[in-house]
Amino acid sequence: MKRFAFRLQRLARVRSIEEQIAREKWALVERRARTAEETAERALADVHAGRAALRTELERGALVPAQLLQRQDACDALVQRRGAALQRARAARAEADVERAVWLGQKRKLDGLERLEERDHNAWRLAESASSAAEIDEIASVRAARKARLESAETRPSSRSFE
Repeated sequence: MKRFAFRLQRLARVRSIEEQIAREKWALVERRARTAEETAERALADVHAGRAALRTELERGALVPAQLLQRQDACDALVQRRGAALQRARAARAEADVERAVWLGQKRKLDGLERLEERDHNAWRLAESASSAAEIDEIASVRAARKARLESAETRPSSRSFE
């Protein structure tokens, strides 16, 4: 019985490598996007904390106008920093989505080749099974013919007689 050899094995190997590279690139970009999103969330928390601190100080009445303006400027800077972080997070998420689409495209190509390999392997198994069955049938036919010849030779009287 000969071994199964997929006719597109080299292409399947190349596609596997391409899929792996695309997956790793997507994972790297996805990690960056998540980090950027976490940074934007922390920036939002900083804005909320800065505004809460400003409200607390205003309620106590402990701020003079110059300090109030200084604290308000600090809150505005936090809002701007949060806006920039949010913009970076959105850009990183868009890049991650593009890389994910590239990876899924490569994965689809690889899956298609794997299905083709499976189909070819099943066809090869059926052909090998049919070939083995034909060999077994041939052996059985030869044995049956030999047995029939031997039986007919034993039941027939010999044409040579010793007299």
